Amino acid sequence: MQNNSVAIIGAGIVGLCTAHALRKAGWQVTVFDAQDPGSQCSFGNAGALSEGSVAPLAMPGVIRQAASMLLDSTSALHVPLAYLLPAMPWFVRFIGASRPERVRQIATALHDLLTESVRHHTELAHDIGCAHLIKTTGQLHLYPDANSRDKDKASWQLKADFGLAMQSVDRAAIAELEPAVSDTYRCGWFLPDEGWVSDPFQYSQALARANTD
Repeated sequence: MQNNSVAIIGAGIVGLCTAHALRKAGWQVTVFDAQDPGSQCSFGNAGALSEGSVAPLAMPGVIRQAASMLLDSTSALHVPLAYLLPAMPWFVRFIGASRPERVRQIATALHDLLTESVRHHTELAHDIGCAHLIKTTGQLHLYPDANSRDKDKASWQLKADFGLAMQSVDRAAIAELEPAVSDTYRCGWFLPDEGWVSDPFQYSQALARANTD
């Protein structure tokens, strides 16, 4: 391969956006994927464009909150008893990453990575002919009650510390913003500056076409 060439493994949105940016910068780019562009993880995700998603999974106290789920065979965090010992080195690193000073370092890095992402995707979608796929109507993050919302208080405070615009919403505000939401959800946050991709698969396909022009 040439000195100005690069290979990218994975033709999802991230890989295709990276390929597009590198091509514009003058690189020769080859994208490798056994499946069609955007047909895997990018096909089924929510398409959120979240500049404020700076809170890592390893937040202080997360192990205490998740401990009961680890041994619950019906939970999303279930770890078979026989695998607990082999997984212990990972758990130790995960707990280490939840130290407050480390969380702040990770959040800073994520903030630098995600800043202006909504604007960049809006401009990119316009350039490749699918501007209609990028929505800037904000995001709703909802909870069934205040107790559930308060469990995530540290994460939301961290996001607010890094400048995320947040508006508290009650059931009436939720119904006004999105009438189709079940009345099971009684409170949450509206994030007016966040965006989303209405069809991640179509976006991926448009990116793939742009990368072959």
